[in-house]
Amino acid sequence: MDVKNGLDAVKKLGMKEKLVLMAAAGLFILLLLLPDSDSKKTTVPETEESTNSGEATSYSGDETFLYLQEYTDYLENRLITVLSDVDSVGEMEVMITLKASEEQIEEKDFSIKTIMPEIEGVVISCTGGGSAVVVEEITEAVQALFSVESHKIKILKKG
Repeated sequence: MDVKNGLDAVKKLGMKEKLVLMAAAGLFILLLLLPDSDSKKTTVPETEESTNSGEATSYSGDETFLYLQEYTDYLENRLITVLSDVDSVGEMEVMITLKASEEQIEEKDFSIKTIMPEIEGVVISCTGGGSAVVVEEITEAVQALFSVESHKIKILKKG
């Protein structure tokens, strides 16, 4: 059966049959898009939050590194944007380190929860870093934004 005969056959179908055909085609496409259960996934240790929820997975190898680099770049840029408006901070550079990678909590091949990586530490080098008031304001801002303990935040005076 060529394409023209196939289209003619579809045109002759009633509305009910067309809907059934479209639903079957949709299901077929969904099955093609579902992740392959045999594909390699790198598992990461489950956190206390995820022990009862299912399986924890993350990206593999280079994908994980690139994703985490993009994530830290995003956080660093957002922090620079927020702090650049603070009086007396001046020019700055920010470095954020992460504890672990993102975790996907899955049940029956469906992602039900994503746990973003926790921030391990923050270092900020800024021209206003010599002022105790500026250091305190930056430290409090980082604590409020990222829930990082004060001893994991270091503010340096940029020379």
